[in-house]
This record gives sequence, structure tokens and C-alpha cells, in this order.
Amino acid sequence: MIRRPTLSLALSALFFCAISLQAAPGPEILARPAEWATAVPGTSVGNLYRIEDGLYRAAQPTAAGFTDLSKLGVTRSSTLREAPATAPSSPATRSGSSTSR
Repeated sequence: MIRRPTLSLALSALFFCAISLQAAPGPEILARPAEWATAVPGTSVGNLYRIEDGLYRAAQPTAAGFTDLSKLGVTRSSTLREAPATAPSSPATRSGSSTSR
């Protein structure tokens, strides 16, 4: 069993640590320069910005979004998301055959 003075000291130390963590300053958030990227309105692609000629960044496009991007001249797309740990298999790959586009 913990003696009363030890418990009191431990609780005081825990309280001090919790208070000091809340008061610690966080990283300073800097505003991006206005010329960093230009919003591209009028498409179905969310969060679409032009970084420079031929280079855009955006949220994951839908099928309509890919059509809108091709109208802007985008020919390639990259994703920075991680692949799911267990990807569901399609009926074509379950039967042993594969298809490609």
C-alpha cells in the first residue's frame, strides 16, 4: 500500500506535469504566400489548386473529376495515400484472370 505522503507527492507531480504540458507553446503556424498556388474554380474536383503550369494538387477525384482534369490538360495522376493493408479482390482476380485498361 502506498503511504499518504508518497501518494500526495505523486499526485502533485502529475498535476504539475499536466499543467506545464498545456502551457507549452505549440509550433507557430505560418500563412502560405498568396502566390504559392492558385485556386481552380469551376470543376468537380475538390481542393483543386494550380501550383505551376501543368502541375496541380487536389483531393481524390471522382470519375467526373478525372474528366475535368483531362480538360485542363492533366495526363497523369499520382496518389500519396497508402495502399490498404488488405485490398479487396475483384471477381476477375479471384478467378485467376486479370484485366488491364
